Amino acid sequence: MTTTLANTRRRPVELHLASGVVVVGPLGRVPCDTEDLELGQVRTLCRAGVLVAHTESDKPVRRSRKRG
Repeated sequence: MTTTLANTRRRPVELHLASGVVVVGPLGRVPCDTEDLELGQVRTLCRAGVLVAHTESDKPVRRSRKRG
């Protein structure tokens, strides 16, 4: 699974993740580890609506095409 954090604001947000300090640009996204979602700073910013966590499967889902 791939996890990203999306900044919902038009101002950059500085995050202190397990991998180091990361700046998420205005309305930008950064990849993160699943464990980073449990960090106090990340949880607080998600609750406030500043960040939104997105988790997606690494495998693309194939959908059959309808004919007719």
